[in-house]
Amino acid sequence: MKFSFGRKILLGYGIIILLMVGSIGLGAYYILRLESASQAILRDNYESIRAAENMIDAIELQDGSMKWAGHPA
Repeated sequence: MKFSFGRKILLGYGIIILLMVGSIGLGAYYILRLESASQAILRDNYESIRAAENMIDAIELQDGSMKWAGHPA
């Protein structure tokens, strides 16, 4: 089957456009996956920070109660 020169160029551009659309779609998919993973990491990091703050508060509360009871600090 012979194609004219114009059809060969059109076919080449069509293939390039399909590859570009596929690459854009795949890139968007991975960016969305990365976004959800980033959100999970940030959420876990925030929970770790809150836990550390709670531990610091508990230690300060214990330290303050020991001083109040007359124990040397």
